[in-house]
Amino acid sequence: MLSFLEALFAFHGVGMRDHARDFPSVPTDGPLPMWFDWSDYMGLIQRLAETCGGAEGIAAAMRGVSSQSYAEFRAAKGFFPDPVTFFAFYTHQIMPSVTPGCVGRVELLDGRRFRLRYDLHPSTPVTEAFYAGTVTLVEIFPTHFDLPEAKVERISHGDFRLDLRAEFPHVDAAAPWAGFLDRSPAPTRLTLTPRERQVLALVTRGYTNREAARALGTAPSTVRNQLASVMEKMQAANRTELAVRARTEGLVDD
Repeated sequence: MLSFLEALFAFHGVGMRDHARDFPSVPTDGPLPMWFDWSDYMGLIQRLAETCGGAEGIAAAMRGVSSQSYAEFRAAKGFFPDPVTFFAFYTHQIMPSVTPGCVGRVELLDGRRFRLRYDLHPSTPVTEAFYAGTVTLVEIFPTHFDLPEAKVERISHGDFRLDLRAEFPHVDAAAPWAGFLDRSPAPTRLTLTPRERQVLALVTRGYTNREAARALGTAPSTVRNQLASVMEKMQAANRTELAVRARTEGLVDD
């Protein structure tokens, strides 16, 4: 990962090692280590963002560096029938060892659409630049199979979670290795009660708990409990994230 980051710096005509003096696990000369401190890596990503002009500069570098910087992707593609199964394998089997403190999940929604969620341990430092780079990495992943880029939508992100929805240009749901995909359907449509759906609809429209209780003829404490149940089922961290997911998953009318 350090060699890849070094290539991104070089794309903008900057030597990564000039920035590495502040990071003890990154040598200023000699070969780059196989393992390094995650906080140092995040610090270098932040320096890269400052050097190349933020997320757009990072995305430009990730699309512009030599294909050799993605050698592990291109070398492995012959073992997988399509980019999704490779991506799922990488997320579930490889990423936990190379990205400490980060757990990835790839869930098949329907057709070519997938939901990607990354949960980070609270002790793991992370930056907005890391999130932006992750989005770009997902977008360009199919190009290693000589396919167009994926369409990626950021559903939400917080201090310790990044939620994406992606559409890959080619998917064979019955392909070998597809077992690495999580095929459990989203539970919200089946498990939300009629009253929980009503609460969700009102909260999505901006109602407070008290206003929703008045509209439904019940107590604010009842609405609060129902809302907590909905947020747990939909795995939403706050009301804003809940509203975004409710709309993107078609649970409420726009």
